[in-house]
Amino acid sequence: MIDLPELLSFFASSLKQVNPMITSKGSCDTERSSQSFNLLTLMVDTLTIIANKLLNSDPQQTELYFLEFGLSDLVEVMV
Repeated sequence: MIDLPELLSFFASSLKQVNPMITSKGSCDTERSSQSFNLLTLMVDTLTIIANKLLNSDPQQTELYFLEFGLSDLVEVMV
């Protein structure tokens, strides 16, 4: 939980720098790697999974840390 502010700051700075039109393809020969994935979507999905796991483990602390440390960084990305 203590690392949540750094994680949110990392994601905020990464979201500022990623081109939302770039897609990525896997490097192995499976069916999933033949699909193209939007990098922005992958980043948001990853942050969602991490945040949901933290939220399920300690809802009050996660909400407090998000509001205190993460919201301002993520709002700057949107502006």
